[in-house]
Order: sequence, then C-alpha cells, then structure tokens
Amino acid sequence: MVTNCEVLNNKLVNLLRSQVRSECRIRNHYGPAELTINCTNHLIDLNKDQTDIPIGQSLPNYQLLILDMFLQTVGIGQEGELVVGGVGVFAGYRGRDDLTAQVMININEQIFYKTGDLVQMDSNGLIHYVGRRDFQVKLRGQRIELQEIVQCLLILTSITTCVVIKWDENHLVAYVQSDNINVEQLRHHCQSNLPSHIIPSMFVILEKLPLSPNAKVDRKRLPPLDLSLLTLSSTSSSLTTALDNRFNLPQNQLEKQIHDI
Repeated sequence: MVTNCEVLNNKLVNLLRSQVRSECRIRNHYGPAELTINCTNHLIDLNKDQTDIPIGQSLPNYQLLILDMFLQTVGIGQEGELVVGGVGVFAGYRGRDDLTAQVMININEQIFYKTGDLVQMDSNGLIHYVGRRDFQVKLRGQRIELQEIVQCLLILTSITTCVVIKWDENHLVAYVQSDNINVEQLRHHCQSNLPSHIIPSMFVILEKLPLSPNAKVDRKRLPPLDLSLLTLSSTSSSLTTALDNRFNLPQNQLEKQIHDI
C-alpha cells in the first residue's frame, strides 16, 4: 500500500494497520504533480508508533537537495526547502513562463524544481516533511510553522482534519472538523503540547471543512470570523468559536487605533 498527497500521521497509520493483513507493507511516498507524483519512498515500520513519519529517501533517478534561502545546502536536522532534480521533473507550466521561471533553477547544468516544501534530514538520512514555505507566518516577531499546530491537533482522534490561519497581525485561528469535541478540550490539548506563543487564540469547530476540487481544505471558503458571538449556528453546519481570554476586542475608535499599532 502506498500513501501520498497529505501528511501521513500515526493516527492514520494505526487505522490502516487495523484494516489490512499482517503481511501488508505500507510505504509513504512524496511528490507533487510537477515531479510526476512520486520522488521519495519510506517503508513504515508497523511494529512501532511514530509521531513523525518520514517521507523517506529519493527514488531511483531523482536527486534531492535541501537548500536554504541562499541556495546553500543545510546540515543534518536543519530546515530548508526541498529542491528536486531528475527524470520526473516537468517541462514547465504551459503558457506561464513567468511561473515556470519562479520554480525552476539550474544547478550544475541540471534543472531542479523548487517544491516550496520545507523539510529536514535526520541522522539516518531520512527526510521529514515540515510544512509549506508559504504557510510559515511571523507572529509577534517570532516565525511560526502552522503545520506544527495542525499536527498537534490531529493527534486527537475526534478530529478528522483541521487548518490553522493567521488572523490580523497577532492571532492564530484553528478551524477544526469534528462532531465530538469542544473548545475547552482543544485549548487544553494545545496548552499541554505546544509552546504558549503558538497556541491559537480562537478555535472554530465545523461539521465539515470546505474542500477544493482536489480534496484539499479550501482556505478561501472558510467561514468568516464573527467576533461578536461566542456561538454561531448556520443551516449548513454548526460552528463554535471561543476567543482567548487574554484578548479583548477594541470597544471604540480610539482603542481600535491603539490596537492597530
């Protein structure tokens, strides 16, 4: 069995393990369409729990590099962008030479594709997915990887999927798909497992998160936040919000101007 596309977590591995025969092998692959789908491979050890499942090592005829913002190779355990060369690299976006130029680079006369994915390599030479480069945000002067919060929330078995976004300049909001959890449980879980500065200020619980045609969470269609209400219901879904008690909304124009500063 081969998995791909979404980040593989231990909860899903345990579910797969319970549904397949004991001799079945599960491999975690990685690769976007621009690389002809798969360019890495990792055979999962079903006899042990793994909180962080690697995407593995390069498939034959691919070359993987982990580079910093200056296109220099990073060290073991350091975070960098995954850049891939080899037989499966696409020729470019049809009619969009501008986009092609943004993602293709030439290294030693070989074409490489800049995936936009942040990864790091462990001491065993296995590559671990960290998150999207464009999903990194800066909050109160500190750089935050939103995928770290998502992975923490997905540990909870009652959550099927979730997404975290930055709201205004100082707050994070977690949209969670679940029909069996409340805000206090979410907050307590995050407080027990995350640094205080990356705990979302607000949690939005939905029966179903909006999906794009390719079955990924459509961030543009997430319900807007209504900060005047703690509980909000709609005909399509039930939505519960809670604002961090450390944050009070501006009450007048002067307070709003001060808050914006």
